[in-house]
Amino acid sequence: APAIALAADRLLPLPLGLDVGIALMLSVPTTISSAAVIAVNVGGDQLWAVFLTVVTTLVGSLTAPIAVSVILSADVDIDPWPILGEMLLIVLLPAALGYGVRTLFWRAPPAWLGLIPSLAVLAVVWVTMSSNAEEARSIDGYELLLMVVAALLGHGALLLAAGAGIRGMPVQHAMPVLFVASQKTLPLALT
Repeated sequence: APAIALAADRLLPLPLGLDVGIALMLSVPTTISSAAVIAVNVGGDQLWAVFLTVVTTLVGSLTAPIAVSVILSADVDIDPWPILGEMLLIVLLPAALGYGVRTLFWRAPPAWLGLIPSLAVLAVVWVTMSSNAEEARSIDGYELLLMVVAALLGHGALLLAAGAGIRGMPVQHAMPVLFVASQKTLPLALT
């Protein structure tokens, strides 16, 4: 992903500020919840999806500050340790607790509970967009077009790379790899 961010920064005439946003969006770890939620909704293995999300978030938390510094040719001071601590608290702890509760009570939850993760992702997007409505209105059409093109090219490149890597994998493992590898932190992209 950082290589794709570097290519986008070098190839697209992004104004200052937008180049930082695109570099950050393409360099940060995968989405913490939405990639796993989407992967499960298309038939992927839930435990595998969560595992991939946690691993890529751990690795990305350490590599993203370095990648953004290289891409922008600037010294970016991002301390990865608070990000890792927050990730452990927000992702790993609830995942472990949920797995433990499911193992202990081994009862199938009601079907409507399966909607909660998708609704939670939509709520995060809504809140993030609402809190940045003024900034979004101030973006002119050309800059908006550049952002959309950069984001689509970045995600398309990530999908192609992930698609090449999943050949021969069973569907329940391929879908999480495809979505976890190609999704990015949506709330960060919206800010």
